[in-house]
Amino acid sequence: DQGYELDKQMVYPAEYTREFKNLLVVSGTSKEGTLLRTENHSTNYGSAVHLTAPAEDILVAEPRGNYDRQSHTGLATGFVAGATALAWSACPQLSMLQIQQVFSMQAASSFQEKALHLPAVLARITSICKQ
Repeated sequence: DQGYELDKQMVYPAEYTREFKNLLVVSGTSKEGTLLRTENHSTNYGSAVHLTAPAEDILVAEPRGNYDRQSHTGLATGFVAGATALAWSACPQLSMLQIQQVFSMQAASSFQEKALHLPAVLARITSICKQ
């Protein structure tokens, strides 16, 4: 990502949300919880972003059994995909739009703006399923 303000300039893949409402737009955060800004990478931001997740200094598996620490927004999407899978497994009758709403509501009440907080998401999903 190049650090676009998505409210002013929508770029792909975030632009797909104009046509497909069941997508989540994810930005990456630093270890401190701020938007990721490195020498080579800045995460996109703005009201189009649904969630933020860790994207700095993440341990990544490499070929031949090696590991490397990397920093970029693509790593944040893995956290959100995993959280989505856990949410769906906890309540498979929910639609993707319903899960997206839970994520967005939880992120709006987060102590860090739009931060993914998995325990809060799973607690809300569980309470919805018990109704």
